[in-house]
Amino acid sequence: MSGNYRVPAVVSAAKILRELRRIGGGGATQSELVRATGLSKSTMHNLLSTLEEEGLVSRDSRTREYRLGPTLITLGAAASGQTRLIEIATERLAPLATELGLSFAVAQPVGPHEAVIVERFYPPEGVHVGVRLGSTYGLYDGALARVSGCFHES
Repeated sequence: MSGNYRVPAVVSAAKILRELRRIGGGGATQSELVRATGLSKSTMHNLLSTLEEEGLVSRDSRTREYRLGPTLITLGAAASGQTRLIEIATERLAPLATELGLSFAVAQPVGPHEAVIVERFYPPEGVHVGVRLGSTYGLYDGALARVSGCFHES
């Protein structure tokens, strides 16, 4: 894609989704999202209404908190399935987890300094390090940096 033009509404919607991802399982009210993103109340209201109608966010009517919506699960699964390197890692890491008794996680870069866990492999028994799918980490956080780039497509 050429040019640097970005559609402001899409950029703002992405800010909201990234903020909800950052908070994890906990939700956020409209006011909290306004403070975190710097968007106006009216813009936030309109974007949240649209994102909710599309299933990209869901709202708990009791707490009035927004969370990431169920449509993102299918979108994430489709995006994950398109990534050939994840398939290659899966082919190699699943047997290694069993053979070596180690835990493995595959992370996909989502920004210049951040990656999200898209797959994980645990040994069938014993203690393992658990990571949640969708968790985000800095590209150079701990052991994740030591495994990034280890698998290259031939």
